[in-house]
Amino acid sequence: MGKRSYKLKWSLLIPVLLWAACTKTTGSNNLSSIESVGGGSTDSLSDVSAVESIAPVTLSGGSATLTLNHSSDYLLIVNSTRSGSNTTVQLSASQSVKTAKKPSALTLSTASDSVINEDNEPLLPPEEFHEFMRAMEEVLPHTETVLANSSMPSVSALQAAMSVGTVRSFKSLSSLNSITSYETLDATLMYTSSNLYVFVDNRNLENISEASIQSLAYDFETIAVPTERSLFGEESDVNDDGHVTILMTQVVNHLTSTGGLITGYFFPGDLFASSSTNPASNEQEIFYTLVPDPNGDNGVPISEPFTVNNVLPGVLAHEYQHMISYNQKVFIQGGSTEEPWLNEALSHFSEDITGFGNENPARERIFLANPSQISIAPNSSPTLGQRGGSYLFVRYMYEQSSNGTAFIQNLYRTADTGTGNIQQAFGGTDSNFDEFPEFVNQWATALVLSNTGLSSDSRYNYRTRTINSQTGNYMGVLLRGDTQDGRGTVLSGPTVQRVESYPSSATIGSATTQIFRLVAPSGSIQLNTGSGSSRAALVQLTTH
Repeated sequence: MGKRSYKLKWSLLIPVLLWAACTKTTGSNNLSSIESVGGGSTDSLSDVSAVESIAPVTLSGGSATLTLNHSSDYLLIVNSTRSGSNTTVQLSASQSVKTAKKPSALTLSTASDSVINEDNEPLLPPEEFHEFMRAMEEVLPHTETVLANSSMPSVSALQAAMSVGTVRSFKSLSSLNSITSYETLDATLMYTSSNLYVFVDNRNLENISEASIQSLAYDFETIAVPTERSLFGEESDVNDDGHVTILMTQVVNHLTSTGGLITGYFFPGDLFASSSTNPASNEQEIFYTLVPDPNGDNGVPISEPFTVNNVLPGVLAHEYQHMISYNQKVFIQGGSTEEPWLNEALSHFSEDITGFGNENPARERIFLANPSQISIAPNSSPTLGQRGGSYLFVRYMYEQSSNGTAFIQNLYRTADTGTGNIQQAFGGTDSNFDEFPEFVNQWATALVLSNTGLSSDSRYNYRTRTINSQTGNYMGVLLRGDTQDGRGTVLSGPTVQRVESYPSSATIGSATTQIFRLVAPSGSIQLNTGSGSSRAALVQLTTH
C-alpha cells in the first residue's frame, strides 16, 4: 500500500502535543435517539405549498431593509462568517399586521453534543482526546524522525513471519492527553492479505468471531481502500512493508470507560521513529479500533452485531482518510495537516462515499437541531454536531461542483487548508458562488428546502440518495424522513424559528446559520447584523 519513506530533521519535541481525530459514537446496539438541543419554537413548514422566489439579501454595513408582502410568509436565512465571535441578528419593523406581543426570545442555548443511550443517560464525548490528536499532527513533522529506525525488524523478516496466528507485541495509547502513557499488549494476526493485516488483542479473541473479522477486512480492502485512494490519494509506507495494520484492542474501549465511546483513531506518531518523546510509536501505518463488549467489561456496552454492522465499517473508512490526508498534506505537499473541521468532514464524507455512512445521520441530527449555535468551521477540534454540519456542507459542495471527483481530489493536491482550500478546490466560475460565505449561504438555503418538494432547483436540493450496490447502504443525504441508518434516526430538517412580532433578535455563533420564518409581515422590516460579517437570503413562500 504505497511505497514511500521520509526523513525529517530532528529537534526537541514541543511539550504540548496532540492527536489526529478519531471516530465517536454511542455504545448500545439499539440506540435510536440523539439528544435534542436548542430552544424556542420550531416550524415544520407543513403548511407551505410552494416557493415563490429565492433571492440573496444585500447587506450594506451589516444592514438591509426588507420590503415584504403581508400576504406571504418568508424564510430569512442568515449566516455568520468564520469570524470567531458571535453575531447579533436584529429584526425590527415599523408596523405589523399582528397584535403587538412580548418580543420572541430567539437566543438559543449553547449546543451540547451529548448523546443518550437506551436508558436515556447522557454520554459525553471526550473532546480533549481530539484536541490532543490535532496538536500532535501539527508538531510531529517538525520534531521527529519519520523513517522507522533500526530497532524495527527487517521487512523481509516481518513478511516471512506474518501469517495468520502470528503473535506480535504492540503499544496502544492509554490516555486521552499523553503520548507517553501507553499499554504494551500481545495481539494475534487474524487476517492477512497483500495489503492488510488485522490483529486482535489476545485478551479479546473471544469478543469477535473470525467471520466478523473476515467480513470487516474484506469490505475495507475491496470497497473502502480503492474508493478512497481514487479520491484522496495513497497513504504513506514508512516501514516499506506494503501494508496497513488494524489493531483491535480493549485499550481503545478503556479510553472512555466513564463517558462517550471512542471507536477508533489514527495516531500520526506511528509514522515516526520511537523515541523518548514519542515512545508509543509502532513505526508503521496502523490504526486502532475498539472490540465488541456486550457486557461492558471494558467500558460502554456494545454488542458484536452493532459493532460489526454499524460502527466499525465506517470507523475503518474514516480513519483511513486521516491516514491518507496526513501523507498527502504533510509528507507529499510539505504543508500543515488539514484544519480539524475539514479533516473530520472529509472522514465522514469517506464513510458516506464508500457506502459505510450509517452513523452520519445521528451526527446530522444534532446539528440540525441547533444550526445557529453549531459552527461548521470551528477553530478547535469539532464536536459531534459540528462534524454533522461540516459533513453536510462538504457533501453539498461535492454535489454542486461541475466535477465532484475533481473537487475532492483538489483538496489533497495542495498545501492550502480550511476555507481557502475549499475555495481553490471548487474553482467556481460564478462570481456569486465562488467564496466560502457564498457557499455557506446557498448551502443553508438548501438545508431548509431539500426534500420538501418546494423547489426543483438543484442549487437548493441535495441529490436523491442512492444505494451502494456493494454494501446495501444508502449514500448521500436525506434531511427529512427515516434515514434507515440501523438506529432509527428520523430527520425533520433544520430548526426554523417562527417570528410573529417585532422587534426580535437572535445571537448566532461563528460560521453558523439562523433560519427565521417571518409570518405574514407587513411594511418594511429592518435586518441588522451589526458587524456586517454576514450573508442572508430571503425565500418567499406560498401557504395553503
